Amino acid sequence: MTTLRNVVAGGHNRMRVSLVSIGAKKNKRNSIELLPDVATSAIETARSALLEKRRTQRDVHYELCRALVKLNVDPISASAFNRWAVRVVREGRRDLLDDLPPTVLAAFASLVEAIRKVKT
Repeated sequence: MTTLRNVVAGGHNRMRVSLVSIGAKKNKRNSIELLPDVATSAIETARSALLEKRRTQRDVHYELCRALVKLNVDPISASAFNRWAVRVVREGRRDLLDDLPPTVLAAFASLVEAIRKVKT
């Protein structure tokens, strides 16, 4: 495992070591993905609440932890929930683009290309 001390002690290898350690974390499952199957409905409820954007992330986290405790499952830390919530919202945006008609996507792509040309 790469620690900050190892990275600093590495001298000129500092960047290579830190990039390797970052890449290694991409495939690691988070705390919510490691929850038992009995928590699936609570997780889906939290996912829906996050995508609706009517409640704060803190409220959704609190409700998820309450549901987990009722199921005799350890609650999730706020930082782990935040990482998961950011990914859920990001994936939700991608799903939104998948549902758009091809003509709208083409118009959006041409708009983005025009903005890029203006910036350069």
